[in-house]
Amino acid sequence: MASPASTQKKSMVPELFPGASTMDPFSSEFALAWYASMFDGEDLTAVTTLVPSGDMAEDAGFLAGKGCEIYVCDEDKAKLDEAKRQVKNNKGELRGAFDKSLFELKPWHLGTVDLIVDRTLLASLEPSQRFGYANRMARCLRPGGRLVGLFRINDEERSEAPYATDMKEFRQSVLRYFHVDVFRVAAPPKPGDDAVWAACLRLK
Repeated sequence: MASPASTQKKSMVPELFPGASTMDPFSSEFALAWYASMFDGEDLTAVTTLVPSGDMAEDAGFLAGKGCEIYVCDEDKAKLDEAKRQVKNNKGELRGAFDKSLFELKPWHLGTVDLIVDRTLLASLEPSQRFGYANRMARCLRPGGRLVGLFRINDEERSEAPYATDMKEFRQSVLRYFHVDVFRVAAPPKPGDDAVWAACLRLK
């Protein structure tokens, strides 16, 4: 039986959405449930949405099924093809699929997007890339456009993704370009796990 102290501590962090505490916060299932909660009651028809990695093919398919018009980019053709397949399976509209990274999108792609989703904010990037990535996301969005995603915090130096990230770096890079609509603990961290925060940010 949990002690009163531990029960009180747990109750101080309300669930991000119903059932969140039973899911793996690093899974696609968790991300899709977060989007469903975040956009509940919102009409996403014709909302131009950029998915900046083929690793988020399921995210692309889910949002396409909600009416979003999807752009996706990835240098890996197999991952790009999977994103296309997910969009098609959800009877969605694919506005563009680019076999290049976010950094390589051409100028005419910039300023055309209403929404960007990214569930590995900063952690998938080497530290030297992060300021440029935040700038690029900001440049892709229309005025008032949104960035919705998950941000993981860890202070362990790693030689591969997910790399070490912290709140200071998030503020200095991402919040340089965005206002906060929502920024809160996504799931209380378990021993040995990274902390995960959910973010809905709006372009300044």
